[in-house]
Amino acid sequence: MVRWIQIIVLSTVVVSGAAAQQPTFETRMVTGHPYVGRLGTREDVRNLIQHTNDLSAAVKAAADQGKCFDQAMAEIKLPKYEKWGSYAQYLPGNIERFCEYWGRGY
Repeated sequence: MVRWIQIIVLSTVVVSGAAAQQPTFETRMVTGHPYVGRLGTREDVRNLIQHTNDLSAAVKAAADQGKCFDQAMAEIKLPKYEKWGSYAQYLPGNIERFCEYWGRGY
């Protein structure tokens, strides 16, 4: 059985993360950046969830210091993921989305 996991909205990451840990099914992820051109694996899902969690934590810290939006977008870098496809292109927008999320007090 193949179960398709869609990670689009912030709130789905926790559910998707739990599903990715289940050993009872094969995991495939329809990819964009950073895995263009292939189906993602369970490990890819775990890596993407870790990236999302790392970015969320960095942006929350910036939001707590009143740095959202422009300052956070200029200062936050995640060197661990710099080699991912489209990292530099999408990082500012991803930071902006988390600034919107954390700025609303979620």
